Amino acid sequence: MQVLTAVLVLCLMAFPGVGQSQENSFEQLNGLDAGGLLRKARTSAGEQAPAVNGAAVPPAGLPATGHNTTFHPSAYNIWSLNCHTEANFFTAVASARGIPAGILVCQGNPETSPQFHTANWAIESSGRTCIYNWGEACCWEASASPPDINTGPGQKCAQAACAAQYDPNQTRAMPSGKLVESPGPQVCAVGAAGGPLTLLPGMAISAVSERLRTGAESVRVPPYPSLPEGAVMTFTPDRLSACLDCCSQRANLWSGLPAASVTPNLANGREAQFRMQCLSVCRNAFTSAGTDALRRFK
Repeated sequence: MQVLTAVLVLCLMAFPGVGQSQENSFEQLNGLDAGGLLRKARTSAGEQAPAVNGAAVPPAGLPATGHNTTFHPSAYNIWSLNCHTEANFFTAVASARGIPAGILVCQGNPETSPQFHTANWAIESSGRTCIYNWGEACCWEASASPPDINTGPGQKCAQAACAAQYDPNQTRAMPSGKLVESPGPQVCAVGAAGGPLTLLPGMAISAVSERLRTGAESVRVPPYPSLPEGAVMTFTPDRLSACLDCCSQRANLWSGLPAASVTPNLANGREAQFRMQCLSVCRNAFTSAGTDALRRFK
């Protein structure tokens, strides 16, 4: 697991106010009502790119989940439920339905890091392509997979979704069905066990549960549409330290940016919850490794 720099560009930085002086409260930055954050995001996107006509109603057959639905700000948890989670949910369900769909990446390497914003793209049965971002859809006439987002209306839609994070040299549409890193405490166990960081949370939890149920050191994840090759993970005691190091890095990742989790108190509470859950996952997955490594996680 790579160690990220102290100054990070966050998924939520597509929402204005995050990363600004912490002297301003979340309410001052985003408004007192629940929709303030989303309105500011949409306003910012409009300021960053020319207006593009979007689809008011999601096309039939596409998943009514992930970035295809309005995401309530109070549910946002940068440690375990963020733009990467939403992008993966949409892509996994669409892939299972045989729909060409994937993830729009604003910057960075989303397969090995939770930093930078992600949204979704999908191709309608009519041939139109849409980019979905927190319940907003931006569509144009095209059917290439992955879509061209470097020119014309596709570029405008990508600019609108990424807002201040748009970079013509880094913003890209990932291939259909390809996932980004899944955040949450289970990603540390998956990485330490040698599994793909893009493993869906449900599959990761199932793998750890199977390890506990059987005591087996190796657990196989069967292929599924978003992971056609499947995966084999190894849960041996010597890997506990790597899991705990990951927990510490991730717990500290967003420290100092409480606005990312709606309010400072809620952010602090969620960070403490992540630390506790991650420690528990590591201890359960890589047992009988002694206490020295466990003492390091504080």
